[in-house]
Amino acid sequence: MKTLDYIRKRVVAWTQDNSDLEGYAEAINHSIDIVTESIGFTQLLDHKDIKPDANGCFLIPARCQNIFDILPKEDSPLPSFRFVGTQHAEANPRYGGYRYRTIGSNDEILGDLIGTIPAQGNVFTKTGASIDPITAEMVGEEFQIRSTSEKYEVVSVDESAQTLVFKPNWYGSATSDVQAIVRPLGMAKIQVYSTSGQVYTGDITVSFFRKHPFLYSAYDRLMIPAGELVALETVRFFLRVHKYDVDAERLESEWQKATNHANAMQPTQTELSSRNTTIFSPRGRGRMRSRTR
Repeated sequence: MKTLDYIRKRVVAWTQDNSDLEGYAEAINHSIDIVTESIGFTQLLDHKDIKPDANGCFLIPARCQNIFDILPKEDSPLPSFRFVGTQHAEANPRYGGYRYRTIGSNDEILGDLIGTIPAQGNVFTKTGASIDPITAEMVGEEFQIRSTSEKYEVVSVDESAQTLVFKPNWYGSATSDVQAIVRPLGMAKIQVYSTSGQVYTGDITVSFFRKHPFLYSAYDRLMIPAGELVALETVRFFLRVHKYDVDAERLESEWQKATNHANAMQPTQTELSSRNTTIFSPRGRGRMRSRTR
C-alpha cells in the first residue's frame, strides 16, 4: 500500500506546488475520508455483535463510517435473513421483511475526561480534574480527543488505575490535561424493525466499514489499494480552493479511471457475506416486540 510521502509527491506532480508539504497531510486525510465514504474497502470491514434495546435501537459501533450489513446473530433461531436499509427498500418494493433506519443520534455522552497520553501512545490516564470516572461500561465505545477529529475505540479499561487503552494509537506528542470524550454526541442511532410495524430485539451482527486511521508521518501506509485515487481526490480538493494550472478534463478522466479501478477490486455484498441469507421475511415470529408508541 502507498505511503503518505508517495501520495504527497503525486499531488505535487499535478499541482507543481511543494510549498506546504506538511499542510498537504490534512488535505490527504480529508480525501481518504471522502474516498472511503463512497467505496466500501474490504480492508476496513469489521463486525460487531449488538443487542438492540426494547425499541429495537442501537448506536453505530465505534469508528463506524458506513454500515455494510445487519444480520441476526448466528446463534439466532432466525439466521437466514438480512435487514435492508429503508431507503434501499423503498426504492425496491420487492424487498419486504426486516429493515433498518437511522432515527436520530445520542444526546448524552458517556464520559467527559481530562488526562494524559504519552507520545505515540494508546493509553489515556485520567487526572483528578476529570468530570467523570473511567468505568468498564466504556469498553467498545468511541473515544475522541476534543482537539482532533480522529475517532478511536476503547479496547480495555483499568478502573483502579483509572486508565483506558484505545486504538488506533495517538500519533501526536505527549499531552497533559487533554480533554477527551467517550461516546461523543452525534453518533447515529439505528432501529431494526419489520414492515408490519414490529421492532426487532434479538441479538444482531452489524458489519460495517471503519474509518481509516489518519496518516501522520511520511511512511505511514494507506490501508486501502487506492493511493492514486486519494492523490487525485486531493488535487480535486485543492482546485476548489486554489487556481492551479491543471488540465481539469484530464484530471477528471484520470480520477474516474482510478475510481472505477478501486470499485472493481472490491467484492460484492454476496461475495463478502459469510452466510447464505435472503432479503425476504422468514417464516415464524422470531424475537419481535410491538413498537413502543
